[in-house]
Amino acid sequence: MPKINSYTTVTPVAGDKVIGTDVLGNPANQTKNFTVGSLATFTSETLSLTKSLTTKITPAEVLAANASPVNVLTAPGANKTHDIVSAYVYIDFNSVAYNALDDITLRMGSIKLFAIEPAALNVGQKTIWSLSTMFNTPLPMSAAAFDPAWRNTSSAKVAEWNTATYPGTNNLEFFINTAAPLAGDSDVYVKVIYRVLNTTVADF
Repeated sequence: MPKINSYTTVTPVAGDKVIGTDVLGNPANQTKNFTVGSLATFTSETLSLTKSLTTKITPAEVLAANASPVNVLTAPGANKTHDIVSAYVYIDFNSVAYNALDDITLRMGSIKLFAIEPAALNVGQKTIWSLSTMFNTPLPMSAAAFDPAWRNTSSAKVAEWNTATYPGTNNLEFFINTAAPLAGDSDVYVKVIYRVLNTTVADF
């Protein structure tokens, strides 16, 4: 058998396999295959590495975003939540500007994490916006969750207590408050930088 360093080098893909030891298997310490994809997922979640995802939202979806919020990032599952590090919106202006009247938000269930004013969506040119974090935003992780829209002397936001479902059932959604615009024909791209966090004390 030739030496390992004599084999051809290739760029790995998710389905490629590497050999390792299954320490906790039954029986223990068996030699097994691990896929590159599974190792990447394990490493990312264990070390809380950041990931990024870009979602295209069509004009039809934007116009319906009040009644039908658009899924931007699928929920991570039981005992986990998403920590959205930053979020951006790119308006790929076509020919007709939107006429939104209320804020555009990214939310998990009833928890609003990021928001931009309607004028940002209504701009009549290609533009990238960095979304603002809502004041005192908590990560949605319990049955009694606090809506971070909070009013005090400096923030002019409204405090609300809501019952929110567990984060494993909450997708991150593109949502327009109150009413969606009635006109506009531009694609909108939402980019989020995020981490997956465990919400159990043992794994936090």
